Order: sequence, then C-alpha cells, then structure tokens
Amino acid sequence: MNHTRLVAGSLLLAAVLVAALASGGFSASELDRNVDIEVVDDSNALVNVDTSCSVMKYTNEDGEVTDRKYDLDGDVTSNIGGEIEEIRSDERIDHSSTTSNSFELRFDNEPSEITVVVKANVVTAQVTTTDFSC
Repeated sequence: MNHTRLVAGSLLLAAVLVAALASGGFSASELDRNVDIEVVDDSNALVNVDTSCSVMKYTNEDGEVTDRKYDLDGDVTSNIGGEIEEIRSDERIDHSSTTSNSFELRFDNEPSEITVVVKANVVTAQVTTTDFSC
C-alpha cells in the first residue's frame, strides 16, 4: 500500500510539474521599444533639421511697429526615408505648409523650440531643435 501511495504521489507531482512548466510556450509576441537619442551634429544622423527664421514687421503710417509675424522655414534630411508626419512647437502655429521633407511655419510669437516627427515604415524619429533665432 505504501508503495502504491509513493508511486501515485510521484506521478501526481510529475503531472503538476509538467502542467506548470509546459505552459511557458507561446505562438506570438509583440514588443514596443522607446529609444532616447541625443542630438549631435552628424551628417549620418537618422534625421536632421536645418532651419532659418525671419521676422515680418507691420508698421502704421508713422512707422511704428504694430505687429510681428515670425516665419520659420526648415528642411528635413532623413536617412531612414519616410516623410514629415507631424510638427509641434512651444508656440501656437498660425499657418503651416509641409512637403515630405520641408516646412514653412508662421507664428504670432517667437518660438523657442520645434519638434519634427518623421515616420518611415515601422520607424518613427522625433527631433526637437532650438537651434534658430529670429
């Protein structure tokens, strides 16, 4: 009788271990990765943004400045291919015009930074620049 209990207990323990360990298999998986990239001056960078800024001054008949508009133009060089997906700024953008690799923005107030998002297939690159002065 003790021998039967020992065999039955061993078989039960083996069945529990097999059931617990065999459930580790899977048929599919998904992985999301976030990457922080430091921006440096590199001609081989994934995405590069070159900008130029100008100020349009509106004056009245006495020559006093009554309003200003800040125009920011940019060219995007992408070594991942793709196109501009989104442009964000710390100031409200009054007007924007974009192509796949360039943009024109107009602001009421001088911006201090802009962020350009470029998407190519499964890769999305985001560059924030403060390297301009109006």
